[in-house]
Amino acid sequence: MSELDRVKSILTKYNISPKKSFGQNFLIDSKVINSIVSMFDYSKYNEVIEIGPGLGALTLPLVKKGIKIKAIDADRDMIKVLSEIFNNDSNIEVIQSDFLGYKLDEKEAKNRLVLGNLPYNITSSLIEYLLENNFLSAGIMVQKEVGEKLHYVPSKKENTPLGLFLACGYSLSDQVFVPSSSFYPSPKVDSLFIKIDKTKDINFKYYSLFKIMFKDNNKTIQNCLKQNILTKKYLLNSHSDEINNLLLLRARQLTPSQAIILASDILKTI
Repeated sequence: MSELDRVKSILTKYNISPKKSFGQNFLIDSKVINSIVSMFDYSKYNEVIEIGPGLGALTLPLVKKGIKIKAIDADRDMIKVLSEIFNNDSNIEVIQSDFLGYKLDEKEAKNRLVLGNLPYNITSSLIEYLLENNFLSAGIMVQKEVGEKLHYVPSKKENTPLGLFLACGYSLSDQVFVPSSSFYPSPKVDSLFIKIDKTKDINFKYYSLFKIMFKDNNKTIQNCLKQNILTKKYLLNSHSDEINNLLLLRARQLTPSQAIILASDILKTI
């Protein structure tokens, strides 16, 4: 049975339909599924969490490999289906929750893998939540254009504060192109599944500063900082020549090392 046939059979059996409110587009391409599942060395992780498992396209092969997984979905219908599919399998814990409201175990943060087929309308919020709560690796499905923006290259016009923050403490390595035809129903956009690995600790407060620096892409960092009540007073201080030169750049021009130097200096005074 193909993955598409399996999905349609489940939807018919339970008399349910994909919900736009949950951004439900079920992955049905076996080659894509296999590529994603084979991305990771699961022996490295103490905890594996899957966000939005849906009808189990990734969950099934993971559990068959003997990998213990927490599958978290906000949709009660999906939880009911998954609970019956896995029938109390000891390798999976099925949890009904909005992931943004789910309390992650702090003890597992340093060795956590998070997999997610994220609803595209809250992609940024979910990635921010993950970064704030720490993980060793993550694999996330995002809209192609969003995925491309996450890859930070100094001076690229499409650079974002999130991309800069990732560049400062994470590596974006393997990725799988996922055309719209790989889903049922097919969305209007293509997607990318991106692997993110933590490379070093980075203060999450830097991200808030990066957002201020990127407030207006056409203005210098100095002018952007002037517009914020928290950072405006920083500009009243005297600075080294290095810092003064960085303040005259546009945020998108910063290298990750320059961004860390500047953010660290700002945090000392606010």
